[in-house]
Amino acid sequence: MARQSLARDTRTVRGRVALIDAAPVRAHVNALIASGTDDHRIAELSGHVTTGFIDLLLRGFCTQVSVESARSLLVIRDPSV
Repeated sequence: MARQSLARDTRTVRGRVALIDAAPVRAHVNALIASGTDDHRIAELSGHVTTGFIDLLLRGFCTQVSVESARSLLVIRDPSV
């Protein structure tokens, strides 16, 4: 379902970055970590976010994330599946 919301038009409006709810992204990153992927590897695989961003996301400081950050994290496959 989270991936469907990413299919929408994501162009910036008046210089603002398109943002979406962080909860599905947080859940996905938590699943990756639970399966043994560490935050450094997740950041590396995303090619877009930092370990600092992942830390803030997991600690609940991010309630929204950019569409680009979400895409870069949600495409990472869970190695346990």
